[in-house]
Amino acid sequence: MATKRLPWIAAAVVIVVAVGLGSWVLLQPVTVAHGWTSTISVSGPLSGPIAVGLLPGPYGDFGIENIFIMIHGSWTPGSNPSTWVKGENYYENISYNGATVNIPYERLFDILVVYKVRGDNVAYLRFENTYEYISITGTFSLTENRIAGTTDWVTTSVPWYENYGAAYGAVGKDYPTAYLRLYNYIDNYGNGFKLPAGGSININPLTIYTWK
Repeated sequence: MATKRLPWIAAAVVIVVAVGLGSWVLLQPVTVAHGWTSTISVSGPLSGPIAVGLLPGPYGDFGIENIFIMIHGSWTPGSNPSTWVKGENYYENISYNGATVNIPYERLFDILVVYKVRGDNVAYLRFENTYEYISITGTFSLTENRIAGTTDWVTTSVPWYENYGAAYGAVGKDYPTAYLRLYNYIDNYGNGFKLPAGGSININPLTIYTWK
């Protein structure tokens, strides 16, 4: 199958554009800066609209909902995000563009992204019709792509989902207003990430692609 990444379209509303069946399409980009005083700040891409936060579309909102900085070892993969408690399961939750948050240094964490796709965004309403890409530089560096052969994106099968308006796996174009909420995460191959005092990382970008 043909795979291509479309460049970011500097449009105010519609991000997933109409392309031929069988292409990966950029859903929504995000840029995150992370430092120890332990700040994690969020800003938009160099050009384009909101990075974190749902975007309006012709069939309803979609995109990246949240970036959770999870407390490594203190949450259960597959659990519903609505059950997570700040300070017990996660350090911080980034839910809008321009946010700055603090986390403790020398403490293990995972990076988790929650996102939402509509039937209009995908060929089929299922996890396998999406993938995540992340690039991190700074105190440590990594680039992870879920459809690569080896990846730190922990699961390549759906860890959790919430669907509305159509069954999981339904044909997207038949249910354009239906949605699927998903998440995936990286955790340094089970070891968790950690920053020293004064350390910092930049996440640029964290991107969701959809198959349509």
